[in-house]
This record gives sequence, C-alpha cells and structure tokens, in this order.
Amino acid sequence: LQQLQQQQQQQQQQLSDQKCLSEERRIVYVGKIEEGTLKSDLRSRFETFGPILDISLHFRERGENYGFLTFEHMEDAKRAIEHGNDRPKEAGGNTNYPRYELCFGGRRNFCREDYCDLDDVEDAPSGGHVGFDELLRKAIETKRR
Repeated sequence: LQQLQQQQQQQQQQLSDQKCLSEERRIVYVGKIEEGTLKSDLRSRFETFGPILDISLHFRERGENYGFLTFEHMEDAKRAIEHGNDRPKEAGGNTNYPRYELCFGGRRNFCREDYCDLDDVEDAPSGGHVGFDELLRKAIETKRR
C-alpha cells in the first residue's frame, strides 16, 4: 500500500512538473532591449506570432535591459523565438530594426527557486515610488497566499 502511494505521488509530481514546463514554454525571454522601448513596441513586433497575454519590461541602471512575453500558446512562443529577429518585408532597409536575444524562460529559469515579482506592485502612491519596506511587506504577504 505504501509503495502504491509513493508511485501515485511520483506520478502526480511528474504531471505537475510537465505542466510547469508547459507553462514556462509559453514565456519568451527578450534580452538586449534598448532604452525607451515600450510594451506596445514589443507587442506590435511579436503579436504576429500569436496572442500575447502579458508583457513585462525591466530596465536596469547597469547591465542589459530585458523583458518577458507570455504567449497564449506554446507553439506561438516557439515561432517567436525562431523568427522574432527575422526582418519583415515592411522593414525593408531599415537599419534601426533591433535584434533581441530570444529564448524560452521565465524567471524560474534564471532563479531556480521561489521568487517574488516586485516589478508590478499595485497601489503605488501618486508619486509612483514604493519604498523598500512596502515592497518587502507585499512580497511576504504574497508568499503567504
């Protein structure tokens, strides 16, 4: 009986891992984003591959800027990675057509452990700045859910 329960737990874990991998395969990491790039810029460039559910951009003082695109379907994310840097006919000789680093991934690919996204904190004061203590409080609150 105990062995049967262990086998069932292993099967459930495998299914959970496959689902998680499938979810991650809908997320595309976009690296080498130029300063001033907007979510709408990325959406117009990549939505030709399929519906995009979410876009996050992360601009850093030091290092490369990056973002994540979450596609509705895994196949669309794959096409975006394979062809996202192909120059469309409309771009013609436009030399300002940026090339991005593209690969599958979500933050878990980079962190390999639990994380809390502090980039999209809701209820920011009218000045738009949220202090560290408030971010930490919201992160702890989120982890408890």
